[in-house]
Amino acid sequence: MEQFTIATPKGRLLTVWEILLKPFHHFAWGLILIILVTLQLIYQLKPTLLSNNLLALALFGFEKHQLRFTKRVEKATAFALIVLFFQLKCAYEAKLVSYLAEPPRLPDAASIADLRERNITVHSRKINIMEDDKLNGIVEFYDGVHFKFDGLTLLENRVALVLEKLFADSVEGHGMLYTILPENVYETLPFYALGAKSLLRRRFQTFQQHVFEAGMQQPLRQKQASCLIWYIVKSKKIPGASDGSSAVISFDHLKPLMLVFLGQWVLEVLVLVVEILVERYKRSRRV
Repeated sequence: MEQFTIATPKGRLLTVWEILLKPFHHFAWGLILIILVTLQLIYQLKPTLLSNNLLALALFGFEKHQLRFTKRVEKATAFALIVLFFQLKCAYEAKLVSYLAEPPRLPDAASIADLRERNITVHSRKINIMEDDKLNGIVEFYDGVHFKFDGLTLLENRVALVLEKLFADSVEGHGMLYTILPENVYETLPFYALGAKSLLRRRFQTFQQHVFEAGMQQPLRQKQASCLIWYIVKSKKIPGASDGSSAVISFDHLKPLMLVFLGQWVLEVLVLVVEILVERYKRSRRV
């Protein structure tokens, strides 16, 4: 029995700014922003209420007065904020480090409904599939003799798609990264072309039925896939075979984050310089 399913390109890689926002949910970011704005408003509207700027104390460790000499309410609030932001920083850094090992992508399409929602066109070499209810309105005829993973969403034999995916995942430049949908669009049961009055017809039908009911095709497919994996890994005739070096974290992976951290450091230095200049200006006015 042949199973026909859909292979579609994996979701695109996230941009640097999307990666920086991905570790926390939008609700968590909103809650953090509310806490920061509330603390800053309290400090600006009523600066005598607290001895320290709790926002600067929790984030950067800056304190005007030693915390042990402050009020109990301020101590409890400061300790809670310090623990909260420390845990958030640890979780955020751990997420970013994990993204360096495996760059995050947009979620892959997992069903035909997802393809329909994203307006993805399915290309098929079967003309009669155009009237299928599952793919109504999203399928187009593909006149290529051989298919390859070059960005099109394809409807093909599952075994052929799995084999092509093995090459694309293991051989650099062979094709784009694809994901194969778990559900089948349709299934066929090929058979030998025998005459209606042939004496072998009934025997072939019985044999094929027994093979199908016993599930003998699945082990053969697994052996075929295992042999192909072994061929990809061991054969030196395939140009650009992956040797695992692409999994090593290089400077190109770290460059976006390094630029962000460098920008933050420059901004902090500028803020420090401005604060020093403002403080000197205030002192000169007092004199």
